[in-house]
Amino acid sequence: MQHASAQDVMVGTPVALSCSLLMHEVATARDYRRLALRLLTHHRGMSRLMEVLADECQQRCETLQRHDALARLPLPRTLPVSDRATPQFFVTENVMAYRLLWACQQRARHALQHCRVALNVMLADTRPLLVSLVEQKEAEYRILQESHF
Repeated sequence: MQHASAQDVMVGTPVALSCSLLMHEVATARDYRRLALRLLTHHRGMSRLMEVLADECQQRCETLQRHDALARLPLPRTLPVSDRATPQFFVTENVMAYRLLWACQQRARHALQHCRVALNVMLADTRPLLVSLVEQKEAEYRILQESHF
């Protein structure tokens, strides 16, 4: 699943923005879970960290869906999942692990930018929720930047 760009968010409606934020979180949770499985045999601690990050993404999805201002919007009840086949593999070398972690850091940075843009253009009654979301995404990005094998 491709993530929407910050420019896409700026021209979107509140419904499109909310859907975009949800899709970002769903995709990120899926990516973290995949990475957790791939790292399981190579680095159990990092695998567990990815599981925790995936759980946090899932909690953010649920929070977004329950928020009063967003609950009034006609958001889809099911979110699309990627229909592309993803090759299954386990990380066996540090180089592989570093590249996957780097990609994960880049996605987290992009998601943080996406949330910041949404914060500036969303409805006023969603502001506290989005401020919290941005703070959580900043912490997630920092954790990934500080992660090492």
